[in-house]
Amino acid sequence: MLEPIIPLPASFRNRKVEVVVFPHAEQQARPKKRHTAFGSLHGYVRPGLIDLEKGAFAKAVTGKQTDS
Repeated sequence: MLEPIIPLPASFRNRKVEVVVFPHAEQQARPKKRHTAFGSLHGYVRPGLIDLEKGAFAKAVTGKQTDS
């Protein structure tokens, strides 16, 4: 009795049927996207501050910061 498990057309009722089972085709694993710091932080870019970043590390190390 397949009817409770597999819906069958009315023309199949009260007849012998053959059921063929195939293994489920596995999907190929997609390579995961790699996130870079640039891509992750791109939304926080403030173009007006980019020029201030040049040399900021050197100024911080030598203690020559200015409070602007």
